[in-house]
Amino acid sequence: MKVVLDHADLQLRTTQALRDPTPEQRERMMTIFDMLIALFERAYLIAYREAMSATEQRRWNSWDDYMREWCRRDDFRLALPLLLRGEDPDFVAYIRRIAEEETGEHLIIADIHA
Repeated sequence: MKVVLDHADLQLRTTQALRDPTPEQRERMMTIFDMLIALFERAYLIAYREAMSATEQRRWNSWDDYMREWCRRDDFRLALPLLLRGEDPDFVAYIRRIAEEETGEHLIIADIHA
């Protein structure tokens, strides 16, 4: 939340992309998006399992909700192909699927693991 407050001009709590961002705003936004992907991937690798107990599922649902919220944001979702380069293939498939579920749009992420 501190990052959101410190960068209020980026309007990070909305679902629409920032209209006409400056190069400096674009760079800050991509840095924040990189931080989010690193956080989400770490959570996925540590906490996600196909079969979870009720407690584990509750914990995971909180992460899933947060990822879905960000995937509804236009500029975050459109940056995913770049942001996901070199990330864990299972995590990439997971976040791609939830981005598609949230928007109905198919994400094209081609050969990002090469």
